[in-house]
Amino acid sequence: MYYNNAWGSVYYSNNDFGTATGLSDHSFTHGYFIYASSVLAMYDSTFINDYGMMVDLLLDDYMFTERENPGFEYLRNFDPWAGHSWAHGFGTFAEGNNLESTSEALNSWNAGYLWALATGDEARMEAAIYGFATELSASKEYWFDWDEENWDPAFGDYVDVAGMVWGGKHDYATWFGANPTFIYGIQWLPLGEYLTSYSLSENDYDKLSSIFATYLEAKGGVIDTWFSNMWSIQAIIDSDIALSQFDASKILNDDYPADLSQAYWMVNALASLGRRTNEVWMEIQMGVSSTIYETDSGTVFAMIWNVSGEEKTVDFYNQLGLYISIEVEGNSFTKIQLN
Repeated sequence: MYYNNAWGSVYYSNNDFGTATGLSDHSFTHGYFIYASSVLAMYDSTFINDYGMMVDLLLDDYMFTERENPGFEYLRNFDPWAGHSWAHGFGTFAEGNNLESTSEALNSWNAGYLWALATGDEARMEAAIYGFATELSASKEYWFDWDEENWDPAFGDYVDVAGMVWGGKHDYATWFGANPTFIYGIQWLPLGEYLTSYSLSENDYDKLSSIFATYLEAKGGVIDTWFSNMWSIQAIIDSDIALSQFDASKILNDDYPADLSQAYWMVNALASLGRRTNEVWMEIQMGVSSTIYETDSGTVFAMIWNVSGEEKTVDFYNQLGLYISIEVEGNSFTKIQLN
């Protein structure tokens, strides 16, 4: 990688994805490194001291929280007016800038949030929360027409996704292929628990189910590739179906064989945890993150990530007030029943 002092940016010296000549995809590509670093930081106590400055350098390139600083650009890839990131750096196309993979944009905020928790960076944590929540809302509206008020019916009557949104148009397409699995799947890649944020309420669950059904209809009911991603979305909707279809050999012979372990975890975890719920939530605090699930029988579970090295008291709330307070061990990722 190379830091360009004149541009205040870090990019691949071999120019993959136009990261150098176009300053493109920086949040996408850096997000993978930062997410992995956030996980590693909990299990290797020396990692932050040894490599933290390098991780911060990559994160500063797209999630820099200071304004008018000559070192980096403030939230470089993010457009507050549009409510989402842009992929291309210069936006020199006839239709302006574009964004294809909303999920990689979301993953970049998720990665920055987890790194902020690991390093105690409150400004970065708040920027990541703002970015993720805003980007998720924009993704739902502009890429999936969540409230069915943005698209021309001539488009929305046949498909349930825009593979690419530009400054001046939206397309049922990708940069790399016309397969509906690619067009839908690029919004669900990389797979991860953060994708359950598309199904927090009953209305969201119904909408995601409808979108996935439209995808399956376009494929004649058969998933043909990107099995790890599609089974993970299927697991959010119906984990029993995902479990019955899961085939490790198909993933190992697919485009992303390294996804096997994460897809296996995702499908089996959702079968155990139930569905995401927004009826109970955790009070935000440094060092701890969680996602909360409810089974069909009403049992509420929290998957709690405590990246700090110390025990934390974590408070959960519902509409009536304090729901429960629990103690969570340091350096842990664990399932805890809340009721």
